[in-house]
Amino acid sequence: MQAITDLIMYFHKGGLVMWPLLACSITVIAIAIERFIYYKSVDSGAAFASHYCAAVRSGDFAVATELARKGSGQCAQMLADVAAIAGGKAEKSAFLESRAGIFMATLRDKLDYLGIIVTMSPLLGLLGTIVGM
Repeated sequence: MQAITDLIMYFHKGGLVMWPLLACSITVIAIAIERFIYYKSVDSGAAFASHYCAAVRSGDFAVATELARKGSGQCAQMLADVAAIAGGKAEKSAFLESRAGIFMATLRDKLDYLGIIVTMSPLLGLLGTIVGM
């Protein structure tokens, strides 16, 4: 209990700049939790990757396609969609490249906010130091 009261006391001694720093901290935690949940939902897993690669190496493309259809995650979905395309190697390569680019953009979503907060927080700390002097 003493630790909590000490924490509140230090927070109030920090002055007005502590509130934006608290908001930055809460935002970073919220983004981290959201990104963790999202990354877990789109992960196909190491087991899928090893089984799929083993099927492709052995030349059993029907099993590999079935694994991709039954698999969960973004990688499995992309591989299942590529297998469904009726076309040559160039068409499948272009499709996979465009889908992978879109997927990479969704992986980077909200990470720009973290860059802004990482830049802004030390400056807010410096501002608090100057105001406190």
